[in-house]
Amino acid sequence: MPHSAEAASYAPFFPINMRPLEVRYPLYFEGEPPSTANGCPLVLGGHSLTVDGAMSSLYDREVFGTTRVERFRLRLRLKGAAEVGLLHTDQNGHRRVASTAHSGGGKDVYRYVGNYLISETTVDPYRHEHEIVMPFEIVTADGVSGRWSFTVTPLFGAVEVLSADWEIGATPQREVTPAFVICTFNRVSQLQNNLATLKHILDAETANWRVIVVDNARTFSVQPGLSTERIQVIAQKNVGGAGGFGRGIHVALDDSSSSHIILLDDDADIDAVSIARMLNLFRFQVEDEDFVGGVQMDVYDPVKLADASAYWRADRFETVEARMPPSRLDTPEAKNALARNMYTNFNGWWLFGGSKAAFSRNGMPLPIFVHLDDVDYGVRADIAGRRTWTVPGIAVWHEPYYAKVEGWFAFYNIRNELIRLSGHLPRMIDRMMNDGFVLQAKPQRMLAKRLKRVEKQLRARFRNFVSTNQYGSAYLLSMAVERFLDGPAAFRDEDFDAVHQGVMAQYKRFNANYRKLDRLPVGRMAIGPGNARGKVYRFLQRHSFNGHKLPTLASNPFRRLVVFPQRMDISWTAMPMQSDFAYSDPDNGALHYFGFAPDVYAEIGKHFDKVIKRYARESEQAGAQWAGAYDDITSREYWSQLIASFD
Repeated sequence: MPHSAEAASYAPFFPINMRPLEVRYPLYFEGEPPSTANGCPLVLGGHSLTVDGAMSSLYDREVFGTTRVERFRLRLRLKGAAEVGLLHTDQNGHRRVASTAHSGGGKDVYRYVGNYLISETTVDPYRHEHEIVMPFEIVTADGVSGRWSFTVTPLFGAVEVLSADWEIGATPQREVTPAFVICTFNRVSQLQNNLATLKHILDAETANWRVIVVDNARTFSVQPGLSTERIQVIAQKNVGGAGGFGRGIHVALDDSSSSHIILLDDDADIDAVSIARMLNLFRFQVEDEDFVGGVQMDVYDPVKLADASAYWRADRFETVEARMPPSRLDTPEAKNALARNMYTNFNGWWLFGGSKAAFSRNGMPLPIFVHLDDVDYGVRADIAGRRTWTVPGIAVWHEPYYAKVEGWFAFYNIRNELIRLSGHLPRMIDRMMNDGFVLQAKPQRMLAKRLKRVEKQLRARFRNFVSTNQYGSAYLLSMAVERFLDGPAAFRDEDFDAVHQGVMAQYKRFNANYRKLDRLPVGRMAIGPGNARGKVYRFLQRHSFNGHKLPTLASNPFRRLVVFPQRMDISWTAMPMQSDFAYSDPDNGALHYFGFAPDVYAEIGKHFDKVIKRYARESEQAGAQWAGAYDDITSREYWSQLIASFD
């Protein structure tokens, strides 16, 4: 045990925001929000402040996994005399006091179990401000790993907490010069605000940085006050998020001054401390070809977790296990769950990054316009043996999945997932054979069998869309399957923007039953979803696509309207047959209304029957073609040619 709290060399690592927005307090403090003085937490005499939240605590698993460093310390600046308790809470909720420190007079004393560590610096009892440093070692044993936090209790009077930081007992592995890539489409106001925030953060954190804005709408220009050679705007036609991020990555890889690439959504609310933490993780990261990302918080409910990463099955269609379900992080149970060990291979591109070496080795994104490009990228890295770390305490606030209508995304969801599956499954089997986990296998035959099984899932997806009156999405599902079966040869010749315009035209054509309303329709009464119906009724519901295959009943203009609380709650089993439904918009309370329209089903049903029969005949051949083309369409050479067509 060293005789001085300053004996070891430490560096800044995870600063703690002690002045968060009031609506986010539960992500930083436990219990009642503290009083404030000069914007800082003020702990009154007779009270105690516990700084234990998803955004203020230091989580063992991800920090040790990325840095392989065990020595850390808490550094505090206080005004007033206090006792500070350093706490560790394991993933099962067992909390212990790891050490305590007293300051405010004489020598600062740090008490450990069975040991005392005395600072060499004498503290002036008449000085108002005091600094406390409390060293500790990260818990590396998986069963008892968890998170670190602390308490501040005044010894007399009140105490003001001026600043707090988690510091790392190591020297940086490298200098980090980040290139941020932002893809945007007609979000001018929010992007201007984000750029101002980002510039302020980066000027304070690093001497060299750049931001590459790829504008798919050709409408964005940087405000004069932000104009700098470090912010580059590339205007191009609409080639979707995949095309925008892909071009930004391509440009950043060619930039010799940048060491790391960080992808950021244009509509994400940026957290300054999260950006600083991410840059520090890169400075101390051991495996330079691993990726790092942050969690997605709910912009409509700032304390609610929207996405904390997931594990996507490389060999399955639309099979994903979330690390945690969407949940509020203001409870001990949720904070404990965030600490539990779960291997993940996906982090959305709301905030995701890595070294240029990592991006160069992993290749370019799939050029699939929008959606699942980030899933493909993470799963591809996993197959190649690289990790994606989603780190608690690094976050953006973003529109969650439940707020987004699947709508026209149905085309990209289905087509892109079929392409991804075809590219990944054979590579996963090859990797398993190379690693000796599988002795003998035929990857292409396994892919053919898997695609055959997907037919049942496609039929179920189509039934679900029709049964909930989402006719536009149902038609796009068929269209997506057709595009997959056409193979990569036709895909290479596609114009991204033209394809998307065709998708939108068909979606609007078959989605005429949809309306966005600011109130219930006159004469209608809202009822909640319900499932209490008999077996015969449920059988008819399932096999008639919720009444679409039955004779149409006489319409009752005063019939009840099923209203779901949010999009993720929509289920045809909770709707009466041949009924309309709606769900509430989380942003403004408007109703997204879908009317029952059996005549529309007749046309899209006939089209689906034709397409699914073609799928049964041609899916094996198409899957093999996509598997053979996968390496090429994710190569830099292919993207160089592709980008030439974007201007």
